[in-house]
Parts: sequence; structure tokens; C-alpha cells
Amino acid sequence: MPKYLTVHTIACITRQNLKKLAERLQQDEQVELLRMVADTIEGAAICEFDAPSRDVLMAYLSRNHMHTDRLLQAELQFP
Repeated sequence: MPKYLTVHTIACITRQNLKKLAERLQQDEQVELLRMVADTIEGAAICEFDAPSRDVLMAYLSRNHMHTDRLLQAELQFP
């Protein structure tokens, strides 16, 4: 399954709400949240997902009210 990286603006969101969001995102059966890295000072989060396609991931993010600043398909990965 393809991996995707997304970048999100998370201005004015608490650590507790970020944790709740990550927990909610992990409940989907079709899209898997692998990792969320956030910087609350800069107001940004980067997420890594497994998803069947870009369209499925975009629909998933929309359902979860997550505006995406950037979406990249990870075609190559190096250690």
C-alpha cells in the first residue's frame, strides 16, 4: 500500500486535542495513520499514512476536517 506524507497547519490546538485527533485518525479501517509529528510552537504537523490511493486519503482527511497544506506520495525511502 502506498505511503503518503501530509503537512497541516495546527494553529491554536492543544496537545490534548492533538492526541485525541491522532486517536480518532487511527480508527479508520481503510487508511492507517503511521505517525504524527507536531510542533505546537510553529503550529504545524506532519503525518505519515498508508492509504490505497491519493483520492481515498483526501476523502479521509476531508471527513476528519483536516485541511492539508501539502500531500506527497513517498515513492522512495532511505534509512
